[in-house]
Amino acid sequence: MDYYVGMIEKSSIAVALLRGVNVSGANIVRMADLRAALTEAGLEDVATYIQSGNILFRRSAGSLEDSRDRIAAVLKDRFDAEVAVLVMDAHRLERIAAASPYHEDPESRRAAVSISFLEETPTIGDTAGFDELATSTEAWTLENDVFYLHCPEGYGRTELSNTAVESVLGVRATTRNMRTIRKLVDLADQ
Repeated sequence: MDYYVGMIEKSSIAVALLRGVNVSGANIVRMADLRAALTEAGLEDVATYIQSGNILFRRSAGSLEDSRDRIAAVLKDRFDAEVAVLVMDAHRLERIAAASPYHEDPESRRAAVSISFLEETPTIGDTAGFDELATSTEAWTLENDVFYLHCPEGYGRTELSNTAVESVLGVRATTRNMRTIRKLVDLADQ
């Protein structure tokens, strides 16, 4: 029974992932200012994690799409930042992480597993471009609107970047390493 009660509580938490904020001097958004603006816009219990655009908030009335649209509007109107905003409930984020076919070496300092969250399920069936870009040590898996990547040499060295995923699949995406995803899941549990 306690587990079920916990599930109900966690299901009220949503996670928003922003693409392209605070990267290379573009779309600079201070997270403290964003939290305040989103709270003013009606989101509840807004929290952020690191500067790369990870937002947690309590779901209230309305759909996830409504929340996505509200966040995108705040970013555009208050911060002049037009970026992709992907919103999901915390349970879905946890399921995506658990479904990863790749695991990191706990001894490694590198974040070897990354997940690209796609704005929609791609219709392009040709993923040969990924095989051409991948090195012999890298592996990838596409599952509907999620692209899993294992890059043991580190994400900074792979050709299978977020931009490459978007180019091959023809959809917008935002990528997080597994450590960030696990931290977001942990924060949603608190």
